[in-house]
Parts: sequence; structure tokens; C-alpha cells
Amino acid sequence: MSVPPLRRFIITAFSLFIGWRLVYDLLLLPDGRVDYFMSISGVQLASYVLTFLGWEIETSGRLIAQAGSRAVEILNGCNGLQVLGLFSGFIFAYPGNNIKRIYVMLFGLIVLYFSNIVRIIFFVFVNAQYPDYWNISHSIITHLFTYPIVLLIWYWWIVINEEDARQLLVSSS
Repeated sequence: MSVPPLRRFIITAFSLFIGWRLVYDLLLLPDGRVDYFMSISGVQLASYVLTFLGWEIETSGRLIAQAGSRAVEILNGCNGLQVLGLFSGFIFAYPGNNIKRIYVMLFGLIVLYFSNIVRIIFFVFVNAQYPDYWNISHSIITHLFTYPIVLLIWYWWIVINEEDARQLLVSSS
């Protein structure tokens, strides 16, 4: 007995999500090296961009600030790594051509990595110019900026695999 495609997708996506959370929480997070790289490289690239734009920027490890302002610290869990894992799980779970999958995966990971740099720049700006709005901006920016990018790339992945998507919907009804 074969598993209907929609059910297979849901089971695969859920399994990949649980697997990713276990790998992240039990291996990557305690080890810290991947998170450290994501945080430090994010701070460095954001610093380069802001300096290029004429801002006087101070950095120290995971901390970045406009000179004279409070610093933003890029902690584990806030450096984009978890979003990259979530994004990747969907791309792996949804049916499609494996060559296209590799290209979309690489494209998406690069776009999401650099969108996190933009997010860090936004946080530095808010913290320097509108510090009273730090808490609200920190709590909503990922939902307003990062997740729509994830959803758009996921949508693109579905569209370029339209035949597989049609089969998924027809076979599960």
C-alpha cells in the first residue's frame, strides 16, 4: 500500500523539522561553532555595509553598534541558522527535480543569509536612532521581513515543480 503524496510530504516535512531541531539543539547549539560563525560573519558583513554607508561602527565579537549607541548582540538562535534549517527542510520534503532542488537550495540559503545581514543592519539602525522601539522591532522584524522571503522562495520552488505539485494535490484527494 502506497502512501498518498500529500501525506508523504507532510510526514517528510515534519520528520525533517524534528530531525533538524534535534540536530540543532543536541549537537550544533552545544558545540557552538556554526552559530558562532553565523553571528560573527553577520556582524562583520553588517559592519562593512554600514561603514560603507558612512556610519561609524563599533564591533566586538557578536556585538555591533553605531558609535555612541547601545550595541546589538547577535546571539545563538538570532543569527539566521534556524531559519536556514526550516527553509531547507521544506525544499527537501517537497517533490521536485533534484538538480533544480540544489539550485533553489543554494539560491535560497544565500538570499536568506544576506537577508539576515539586512536584518542586523536594521537592528543597528533602530537601536541607534529609535532605541525606544527596540523591543517591538526585535519581536516583529523576522515575521515581517525574513519569513515572507522564505515563503516566496518556497512558492517559487512549488511553481517550478508545478507538475509534481499537481500530482500531489490530485493523488491526495
